[in-house]
Amino acid sequence: MKSYFTIEQNCDKDKNLTKKILNLDIEWQEAKEDWIIKKGKFQEISITVYKKGKILLQGKDIGSFLELLGYEEQVQRNVIGVDESGKGDYFGPLVTAAVYIKDSSKLNDLGIRDSKQLSNKKVIEISHEIKKLCEVKVSTLMPKEYNEKYEQEKNLNVLLAKQHVMNIKELCKNEVDTIYIDKFASRSNIGKMLNAEIKIVEETKAEDKYIAVAAASIIARASFLVALERMSKKINIELPKGAYNVEETGIIVLEKYGFEGLKKLAKIHFKTTDKLLKII
Repeated sequence: MKSYFTIEQNCDKDKNLTKKILNLDIEWQEAKEDWIIKKGKFQEISITVYKKGKILLQGKDIGSFLELLGYEEQVQRNVIGVDESGKGDYFGPLVTAAVYIKDSSKLNDLGIRDSKQLSNKKVIEISHEIKKLCEVKVSTLMPKEYNEKYEQEKNLNVLLAKQHVMNIKELCKNEVDTIYIDKFASRSNIGKMLNAEIKIVEETKAEDKYIAVAAASIIARASFLVALERMSKKINIELPKGAYNVEETGIIVLEKYGFEGLKKLAKIHFKTTDKLLKII
């Protein structure tokens, strides 16, 4: 059985469950952490209520606890989940991933959730398990190719949509009822680009609502982490994740490899590049 379960308090399908949990006759404790409202325990299940609207259940046999509260987890069949990683990282590639799930119940025990809620080690581990059970398509734009394509498109969302569509088309050879996408733009045009009669659901924080998107987020992040590590080893410089506190490494790269070298390691349209060029 899964050892944790995440509930979105503002999600329509979780509102009734949220109400039942918050009304449990248990001893709630105020949390020391600023981001947590309160904590409690029901038998062997630990309950954490977060300020951002999530409730996290942890413990053994969560399935029985959910059944006790009258909750039936929805099974997703013949769906594709889509997500990306590296979009906000200065160094490293842009990775897009699509995962085809024939029956989501087979993934229930893997601990799949938004990759941002998992350690890097766990992301890698779960990604291997997902690949054993699902058909996966990953596209990795290394910085050199990414910078060339961005120069052509001048729009990251357009570039991202094209990468997603390429992945989705590969998986649409299967029987697909719905495509779930973590919304990255007000209008992505993925539906028009696909030109297929398949239901498309684009929602913000989709990785918290649909296991297919959470699986895609894990696959994309794992691929990004592996690529970034390989890049770091190749030049013997540890390339940092994210977009902040990267200037020191950027200066080292520029001094050692010049601007042409930086283009092979970083997304040069970031404002960070201008800052680095002014420093050097």
